Amino acid sequence: MFGDDGPPLSSSTVPSLMAAMLDALAVEPGMSVVEIGAGTGYNAGIPARLAGDDNVTTVDIEPDVATTARRALTAAGHPHVTVVHTDGTQPPAAPRSLDRLIATCGVDRVPKTWLAAVRPGSRLVLPLGTGVVCLTVDEHGHAEGPFLATPAYFMGLRTTAGSNGIP
Repeated sequence: MFGDDGPPLSSSTVPSLMAAMLDALAVEPGMSVVEIGAGTGYNAGIPARLAGDDNVTTVDIEPDVATTARRALTAAGHPHVTVVHTDGTQPPAAPRSLDRLIATCGVDRVPKTWLAAVRPGSRLVLPLGTGVVCLTVDEHGHAEGPFLATPAYFMGLRTTAGSNGIP
C-alpha cells in the first residue's frame, strides 16, 4: 500500500520469514497475542487459529492498512480478531498482560512499552536492526534471547511522533 505522496505504508514479507517468526513466537491455545504492524491481516490470522480470535490483537498506525486488515481477517473467518488503528509503540494491553508480542516492522531498539506489556516468561519476536530476535522477558522486565538464523529487512516502525524505528 502506498500513501498519497508515494511512500509505502505497508508491505508483505516473504512467507518463509514470517513462518520462522511465528514458529519462534510459539503461540499456544488461550495465549494473548499482540502484533505490531497489521499489514494484510494474514499474519494475525495464524496466531488467531492457534490462540483463538478473541485473544489476538493487531495494530497499525495507518487507518487504511487497519481497515484492509479488518476486511481480510473477517473474510478469512476471523471476525473476532481485534484490529486497532494506533501507534504501535503503545500496545493496547494492560501492563504485564500479554503472553506474546510480534512486530512486523523494524526497530533499532526494543520499545520499553513493549517490555512493560508482557508477562514474565513471555516472548517477543521482532526485527531488530537487520535480523530477527526472539526475546524472553524475565520478572524484572528485562529481555534476552537469540537472533534467528536469517537476515531480515523490514519497513521501520512509524510513530505518531513521526519517528522511524530504524535510522
